[in-house]
Amino acid sequence: MTGPSTPNIPAAPAIRLAVAADARPIAQMSRSLVEAGLRGWSWNPARVLGAIQHHDYCVAVAGVNHELAGFAIGEFGDNQLHVSLLAVARAHQRRSIGRALMERLIADSAARGFRLMIAVIGDSAQTPSIELHCTAGFQM
Repeated sequence: MTGPSTPNIPAAPAIRLAVAADARPIAQMSRSLVEAGLRGWSWNPARVLGAIQHHDYCVAVAGVNHELAGFAIGEFGDNQLHVSLLAVARAHQRRSIGRALMERLIADSAARGFRLMIAVIGDSAQTPSIELHCTAGFQM
């Protein structure tokens, strides 16, 4: 006799700071989701690794079932954090992973005493990104 089947519920994302081994997967996700169609490759593995290793950056990753589900890169400047990149893999979108990553950036920014965060959304058609930033308290 078997019990009732359990639904296939996705695991909750694990949010953590990125390590060197995350540089290449982050760069590849950036290239396919953020930089697609642009000339060159701005956030290549070397640049991502530099950000991971530099104290003026916060690079957070979201993992689901040991798979990179998303990432966020923020750069600390003069009393502010500039959100450089935030992306969530298509298979994991609309599951609050972007919000969790943004909350990690906000928490790290607040821990440093910063109260201002700046993000640039390069395409006004990016409604999910705009909604995420508004929900996080950004003003357009």
